[in-house]
Amino acid sequence: VHPEGPPVTLGHAVVVADETQLDEAGFAEARRGGIGASDAGPVLGADGSYRTNVDVWRDKVGDATPFEGNRFTEWGHRLEGVVAEAFSEIAGVEIQPAHWILAHPDLQHVRANPDRAVVEHGQVGVYEGKIADSRVGHRWAGGQDDGDFPDAYHAQVQHQLLVTGLDFGYLAVLIGGNDLRWRRIEADLELHELMLEEYERFWWHVTHCTPPEPNGDPTGNKAALGALYGRGGNPEWTVPIDDLADTLRALDAAKQARKLTDDEIERLSNEVKARLGNATYGLVAGRKWAKWSRWTQDELDRQAIADEIGVTVDELKVRFSTSEPRSRLHIYKKEIRRGLPT
Repeated sequence: VHPEGPPVTLGHAVVVADETQLDEAGFAEARRGGIGASDAGPVLGADGSYRTNVDVWRDKVGDATPFEGNRFTEWGHRLEGVVAEAFSEIAGVEIQPAHWILAHPDLQHVRANPDRAVVEHGQVGVYEGKIADSRVGHRWAGGQDDGDFPDAYHAQVQHQLLVTGLDFGYLAVLIGGNDLRWRRIEADLELHELMLEEYERFWWHVTHCTPPEPNGDPTGNKAALGALYGRGGNPEWTVPIDDLADTLRALDAAKQARKLTDDEIERLSNEVKARLGNATYGLVAGRKWAKWSRWTQDELDRQAIADEIGVTVDELKVRFSTSEPRSRLHIYKKEIRRGLPT
C-alpha cells in the first residue's frame, strides 16, 4: 500500500475534482452533481441497498437532510486503510491511492470516486473496501469463491468499471473485525449498457424535479415516500387515480387477509402462552417446541424526571419534545367495495 504516493490514472474517466482539495461542502456538492457508485444499487433497485431510488432523487434535488454519518460509517472510514493494507498483503496485489472524483467521458452526471486502485500483473483495476457487522456476515457469502456478495455492492464496483472503462475490480469486506473476504469482479459490458439506460431515465427525473417510481424493497419505499410526501399539502387537493382502481381493490383484499391472519396468529399464540403459564419451555415428545422469551425494556420515567427538575409532565413534553409531520395512507373501504358506477 502506498497511501502517500501519486494516484494512478484510472482508465478513460474524466477528473471532476481532487478529493484532497475539497472541503466537506465541496465534496457533497460534487457528489450531488451526478450518480455515484454508492447510488448505483438504489437507482438500479439492487438487493442489499440501504436506500431507495427515491432517497437518491431527494438527495440530488436538494430535498433530503444531508447524511452526517453513523457509527458504521465512522468505523468504516477509520478502518478503510487497515482493510486495504490487509487485502494487499493477503491477496498479493498492489494498492494505490485514487482520490479523484471521476466522470464518464461522455456523461458528466455518471460519476465515481473509487476507494483506491489495485495493480495486478501490471494491470490497473478499481478497489472497494467495506466493513460489515458479524450479524450481517451471512449476506457476504463464505469463502473466497463460494457464492456472491450483495448485489448492491457488486453494482457499486460495476459502476466504477463503467465510469473508468477498466476491466476488473476487487471488492473486499472485513466482517466482525476478523474475517476478510473478497471477490475479483470482471467488467460486464452488457450490464453497463443496461445501467446507462436506467441512469438516463433516473437523471431525467432529477433534471425535471419529478420523483421516480419507487423500485426498492417495500419497507425502504415506505420510508422514502413518507419522507417525500409526509409533510402534507393543501387538504382539499385531489388527483384522479382511476388507473389504480385494481391496485386499491387488491390493497383492500390484502388488508382483510392480513387482519384474518393476524387474528389467527394472536389466537394460537395466546393458546400456547396460557398453557406455558410461568414455565419457560413447552415440550412436545420431550423436545422444546415453545419458549417464553423474557426481557426487560428500558423506558424513561417521565414523572420522575419532571419531579427532579420541578415541572409537570405536560410542561416536560412541551419543553423537550420534538414533533415531525407524518402521514399514512388511508383507503375508503366502503367506496372500494361498492365498485365503479355502471
